[in-house]
Amino acid sequence: MDKRVEIYIGFKCNNDCVFCVERNSRLKNRDKILYHNLTEIEDKIKSLKNQGYNHLNFLGGEPFLEKIFLPFLQTAKKYGFSTAVTTNGSMLAIEEIAQSHLPLINDLIVSIHGHTEELIVKQTNNSRLFTGLKNVFINIKKYFKGRLLKANCVINKLNYNNLKEIVKFIHANGISEISLTNMSIKGYNNDYIVPLSEIKKIIPEIADYAKENNLIIRFSDLPFCILGDNYFLTNEIFADERVKLNAENKEESFWRPKIKTEKCNECKLKDLCLGLDLEYYKLFGDGELEPVI
Repeated sequence: MDKRVEIYIGFKCNNDCVFCVERNSRLKNRDKILYHNLTEIEDKIKSLKNQGYNHLNFLGGEPFLEKIFLPFLQTAKKYGFSTAVTTNGSMLAIEEIAQSHLPLINDLIVSIHGHTEELIVKQTNNSRLFTGLKNVFINIKKYFKGRLLKANCVINKLNYNNLKEIVKFIHANGISEISLTNMSIKGYNNDYIVPLSEIKKIIPEIADYAKENNLIIRFSDLPFCILGDNYFLTNEIFADERVKLNAENKEESFWRPKIKTEKCNECKLKDLCLGLDLEYYKLFGDGELEPVI
């Protein structure tokens, strides 16, 4: 079984997503260089190996923008790590980068938050991202031979009415596993929060489409009662334990803080469900929760 660790390798990003969970960290550390040379990279990998880790997930920013990413991948493989990265995919439109990096990656998660140029630009503030997607999909198919290929889509006020179309778009381009993740609340992005009651309405048709088309759908950071009969599609059931090292190289929780309210005590799924996002609860309370009886 994998013992997973998540580390930052830099904070550069060519997107400025309206819901970005790393926005404050990016702004604070945008000029910070975490690793200067191959010796520092090797020392880090050896240290993680000695701590018993065998699976390394690279965090950013956008990891493919970092010059140290390829040496990091090569060194991780040298020491027997499996590797994972979440990326906006933009640099994979360049065949040379796809060819050199993708064979060294076991788990590739591509963030795709829309199915049209207008929708993607509104969310990412990157006017060139959509135009490169065609080559991204071609290069992934050509060079990625890992064990997991998945798309991640963050649910927010700009795209939630189009989630089914986004799922269809991703599926049509060769990705058959998709995570639909409720956005993280960070204060600066509150205008993009979708009420849980609205998300609940659209879950059944997405679940039905996935079933009809042999597509794997995972919902993240939603209470089980919001998923209703589709609670078994939650990512939390399948997620592995992992440790996250922040920019200061200190351990912090990978999972968002959750809360269980009195309503949860009435729910038959209370022992499986992690609860309601704490920040959402602070803003909106638990009025939308309907215990599963």
